[in-house]
Formats: sequence, C-alpha cells, structure tokens
Amino acid sequence: MKCLEDGEEKKLIYTVSVEPHGRYPKEPLEDTPIIPIQGMEEEGRKNGFEYYLYALSQSDQFIGELIDTLSQVDDRTMVIFFGDHLPSFNIADEELSAGTNQTTEYVIWTNYPMEYREQNLQTYQLSAYIMELVGLYEGPVFRYHQSCGYDVTESETFQSDLRTLEYDIIYGEEYAVYPEPSKTKPPLQLGVVDILIHDVLPGEDEEHFTVKGANFTPYSVVYVNGHACETIYVSEGELMVEDSLPVSGDQVLVAQVSAVDPLTVLSEGIPLIIG
Repeated sequence: MKCLEDGEEKKLIYTVSVEPHGRYPKEPLEDTPIIPIQGMEEEGRKNGFEYYLYALSQSDQFIGELIDTLSQVDDRTMVIFFGDHLPSFNIADEELSAGTNQTTEYVIWTNYPMEYREQNLQTYQLSAYIMELVGLYEGPVFRYHQSCGYDVTESETFQSDLRTLEYDIIYGEEYAVYPEPSKTKPPLQLGVVDILIHDVLPGEDEEHFTVKGANFTPYSVVYVNGHACETIYVSEGELMVEDSLPVSGDQVLVAQVSAVDPLTVLSEGIPLIIG
C-alpha cells in the first residue's frame, strides 16, 4: 500500500508469497498450528503437508485482507494471482483431483467492471495477456504473443519464431526493437521508502553515538566517511553505533546490507554531512 500510495503515476507491483514456501518439517513442531489431514500414509510427508496447509491458510487470510483494502481504492486496480510451482512434496499427477503438476490456475480480480474472457496460457504469456486486458501493447515479445492469440495450438512455427525474436533482442542486432532501444538501466532501489538521517547524537560514553532517522531495519549499517561501523538496531527510527562521535565535515550514511553477506551493500540512504 505504501508503494501504491506513493505518487500519482501508474504502478506495476510484483509480489511473492513466501509463508507457505518450503522447507517443511518432517516431525511435528511444538506449539505450531497445523491443519490435520487424512489419507497420506508417509508420516514425515503428512507432518510437512499439515504444516504447509496452515501456512497456506495464513496466506489466504492475507489475500482476503488485501482484496478488502484494494476494494476501497479509488484508482482502477487489477490483481493477478498464480502459482509458479507445487509445494516440494513430490506430488504425482494421480494424486491431483484436477490438472497436472505442470499446470496452475490463475485468478484475475479488479475493483472495476472488466469483460471476462477465459484463456489458457503458458505462464510466460500471462504478463502479455494482462497488458492486453488493460490496453497496453508495448514491447516486441508482448506484441508477438498478443497478435498470435497466445498460440493455443502450440505450433512449432510459433515457438521457432519466438526463439528468433528472443535471439534478436538478446544477442542479435535488435531489428525488432523500434525506436532505438535505450541502453541506460533504470536505477534500482531496495525498499519503497528512503532511508533518512535526522540527527547524529552523542551516546552515553565516548565509544558510542546514536543515529536518529526513519526506515531503519535490523540490516541497517552506519557508515562514517565510507567506513562501516558496528551498528546495533534499536528501532525503525534509531541506531546505536559502537564508535566515537563523528566531527564536523564527516559524512554519515545508513546502508542496507545483505543478510547473507554483511559486506554487500544493497542500497544506501541520503548521506548527512556533520556541520
């Protein structure tokens, strides 16, 4: 909602649900809710699947809250739900009441009237189909899918021409891209809101200082003149730093670092020059 409400321009937001994503426990977890099932003989698989179903129910609850919220939005809004794979339980086709382990349902919801048209698609065609529904025909690959009716017959000619188009865009002379394609990559920012510093204050002793600001996380690290300092997360608006207080002319900034590698800076906030 922060992203939707930020500015007046149109938005395309792609989100991934991770709560029901593996791994799944083979043993029951103490004080962890489950949804009991019957008919699955292997105990470890059954435990994992019961855990998965409860996590999935939490995602369903979130989706309900999301739709309720978006129903109140004034701007025309469309939401597309789809799954890109089954949970990792080695599910065989004969265990499914509908479809196969290579197919998935997708659902389109809007907060405005929209003409309904059922369309079977490859997953990689879904975005082109959605753009067609909202009247957008930009990009050679999208236009190819849209103009060919999404190849419901799965013809070899369609696949061959698609591979030729992809080769032209990735490795070739870009004949299909008109006008001249832009070689400038757009800036990439981690998070929707800026990391802000409001003030740098002395700590309780000479070996600590405090940074006051906004939008800090447990992965925020304070840098002074490009040097990473030992940083303790206090709250979204406060960080404690194990270092001496910066002096006039020093540059202080807060960066978000990788949870896997703290030396990898993912994004930086707006720096503050000590006056």
